[in-house]
Amino acid sequence: MKTIKLVSVLVVCGSMTACSTHKSRSYADDPSPTATRTLSNIPMPVKHIGTAIGATPINPAIASQDKLDITVFKIPELSASNVIVESTGIISLPYIGSLNVLGLTLQQAEDKIEKLLSKDLQNPKVTIKRTERKLKRSNVTVEGAVQTPGVFPFPVKGSLSFLQAIALSQGLSEMADTKNIIVFRDGKQYAVNLDSVRRGLTPDPILKADDRIVVLKSDRKVKEKKILEYLPAVLAPLSLVL
Repeated sequence: MKTIKLVSVLVVCGSMTACSTHKSRSYADDPSPTATRTLSNIPMPVKHIGTAIGATPINPAIASQDKLDITVFKIPELSASNVIVESTGIISLPYIGSLNVLGLTLQQAEDKIEKLLSKDLQNPKVTIKRTERKLKRSNVTVEGAVQTPGVFPFPVKGSLSFLQAIALSQGLSEMADTKNIIVFRDGKQYAVNLDSVRRGLTPDPILKADDRIVVLKSDRKVKEKKILEYLPAVLAPLSLVL
């Protein structure tokens, strides 16, 4: 009789473990309701952020309140210094007049001005230098299965890597899925394998301002924890019999 009960307990525990191993991922255990709703509506798999954005930050585009020095080669009359980009993205230049450069890179703005000047000039050469940049305060969000979820300031100068952002949240919780962490950016999502990054197998991705990192819970770890919690209650009657 004792043997039968012991075997029954082991079978129950084994069944629970098997279910936790083979059950497909459920986002219901994700501590972030917002991330849960978003992820449940987007098919997997997602792109890998390491290959999607590389490991170097992109030069910032022209923004409002930037100051620009615009030089037309050998034609100082058409050049301008300390040109301030208005909130609408408009700048004022000699001969050309008003021009919208908001969101353009410096190279794109140079090409745009050269194209306008080429209507009356032969092969104009334009060079733009940014002398001052007014950066708005941006953040990076880390939520889910981390020690200290929160919204952290994005550096005004320099860059912020994925590992650095995880460190700002004091690291992952014991329930975290380290192989599939989601980064939301510009309406898209990317998967990061933290284990691979830590081992140097994958580059540490450089984040962009307003990125949102969601660390999901591991189904396997959650199920194993539940088994350990329920095990004393299951074994208690058996100890009385023995």
